[in-house]
Amino acid sequence: MLDRLGVRRIVNASGTLTKLGGCRVSPNALQAMQEIAGEFVDMNELTEKAGSYVAKLAGAEDAMITSGAAAGIVLSVAASMTGDDTEKMVSLPQTSGMRNEVLMQSVHFKDNPYSSLVTIPGAMLKVIGNGTGDIRNDIECAITERTCAILHAVFQPDDSLPLSEVVRIAHLRGIKVIVDAAAELPPVENIANIIDSCADAVVFSGGKDISAPNDTGVIFGKKEVIMNCRKLGPISYLEVDGRVRTFIGRPMKTSKEDIVAFVAAFEDYLKLDHYERIRGWYDICSRLRDILADGRNDRIRTELIIPGKGERIRPVIVPRLRISISGVEPEQICESLKRNDPPIYAICRSEGIYINPQCLREEDLEIVVNALLSVASKH
Repeated sequence: MLDRLGVRRIVNASGTLTKLGGCRVSPNALQAMQEIAGEFVDMNELTEKAGSYVAKLAGAEDAMITSGAAAGIVLSVAASMTGDDTEKMVSLPQTSGMRNEVLMQSVHFKDNPYSSLVTIPGAMLKVIGNGTGDIRNDIECAITERTCAILHAVFQPDDSLPLSEVVRIAHLRGIKVIVDAAAELPPVENIANIIDSCADAVVFSGGKDISAPNDTGVIFGKKEVIMNCRKLGPISYLEVDGRVRTFIGRPMKTSKEDIVAFVAAFEDYLKLDHYERIRGWYDICSRLRDILADGRNDRIRTELIIPGKGERIRPVIVPRLRISISGVEPEQICESLKRNDPPIYAICRSEGIYINPQCLREEDLEIVVNALLSVASKH
């Protein structure tokens, strides 16, 4: 198919990025998609029962499989504004008179391309943290009668308030906490750890480490929140004032194939030997480092990097190999790799490029090494 379309296969040294196709979908997920493709089901029943099933696996009250993590955030914000009020659901994205403010810590807002998602259902984003160093007080003072939720990113720099404290403050004031954990797997323990924080909605991507299709995600959360997300979601046919209406989630459709694929992938994910996977990623980085250090080009410098909890490179426990070539800017290296045949996509930063081993196959390693040696020899 790629040949018919004229689309190039790439070597993915960046990780499970949406723009590169997400992940390799697990075989059982593909089989589940094939099995249901020729069948018809009541989508409301499938949505509810599939959500309940994966919630039980994860130890959550309830869950909803969504068309990606971004859709999960939008629906969670919408549900925080409307509750179970049908009139409010109908009015979105018009939110006049509602509790429609969503708070976000400034350290989570900075350079965060996803913060604008809260405005899709009509909420207003209020960034908090004035540099006084007392973020707890900043949050408490920022909560008003208009506040409906706090959006919390798991990215945890030292000057941010931990999730446990955010939940405590929010629940004392009667507002929801929505956690953006889209790229926080691995470690697999984050599923239970973040759910156990008692946040009202926890959103993960399905198309990253879980190995479900790229256009899937999941909201784990409180029963009332998930129920309202489902009402607002893609199958939201309700009669209001004599008219059948759909709500804000209608464009966020999940197919029956996506739903069962996520279920199958999630079942598999919880059974994996995650320590063995991580050891395999270290092995890939170490082998690349050793090959590049064998003396064929002494301009190439490598360093094994483990991102810390406060770094924006996610997920944090996946090792990366940082590579620099003396006399060549990182942007030049990345652009040269993209012009390779096949193209290689790596992470570009000011201090060098990063190779993420998550999506690399054995046969990709020689391609990456030869391309880097070629870049070093031509500049």
